[in-house]
Amino acid sequence: MLNLVIKDILVQRRTFFGAFVYLLFFIFAFQSLEGNVYTSAIVAFVYLLVMGAFAYDDKSKADIMLNSLPIKRKNIVMAKYISLFAYVVIGTVVFSVITSVISMLNISIKTYPVTVELLVSAILAISILNSISFPLMFKWGYNKARVFNMILFLSIFFSAPLLVNFFSKPDSEFIATVVAFLKRQSDITIISGLLSLSFIILFISYLISLRFYKKREF
Repeated sequence: MLNLVIKDILVQRRTFFGAFVYLLFFIFAFQSLEGNVYTSAIVAFVYLLVMGAFAYDDKSKADIMLNSLPIKRKNIVMAKYISLFAYVVIGTVVFSVITSVISMLNISIKTYPVTVELLVSAILAISILNSISFPLMFKWGYNKARVFNMILFLSIFFSAPLLVNFFSKPDSEFIATVVAFLKRQSDITIISGLLSLSFIILFISYLISLRFYKKREF
C-alpha cells in the first residue's frame, strides 16, 4: 500500500512543481485572506495533486495494470486516501519554508505561521472535498468525474470564506448557540472533535469508494 502512495508521488514531478509555484503565488496574491491563506492554499495544493494522480492513472491505464497484479482493490483505494495526508505534510513543509524565507528577506508581504488550528481546519476541508470526489472517480473514472469535481472544488473554495464570516457573525439564534457552545470548549476538545469528524467522513467515503471500485470493470 505504501508503494502505491510513493508511486503517486513519484509520477507527479511536474505536477508537484506546478503545485509548489501555486503555493508561492497564493501567498503573494491572496493577502486579503490573512491567517486563512494557509488553509485555502493547502486545500488547493492537495486538490491539484489528487487530480494529477487520478489523471495519470487514467492516461496510463494504471488501473488495468494494477488489477492484473496480486494487489487487493481495497489497498488500491486505501492508498489514495492515505496519499491525502502525505500531500498535506509535503504542502505544509513547503508552505512553512516559503513563509520563513519571505520573513528572513524582509519582503513586504504578510506571512502567518501554520498553527494546529489551521492545520486541523485544512484537514477537515480536504476530508469533506475528497470524501465526495473520490467515490465519483472510483465509480466513473477521472475523465467522466472531473467536470463535477471542478465545480465541487470551486464551490467549496469560494464558499469557505463566506462560511467563516457567517459563523464569526452569526445572525440566527441556533448558530449563535452553537458558536457559544464551541467557545466554552477547550482547544484540545475542539481539535479532537474536528479530527474525529474528518476521519469518520473519510472512512465512510472509503467504504463507498471501495464498493464502487469492486464493481467496476476494466
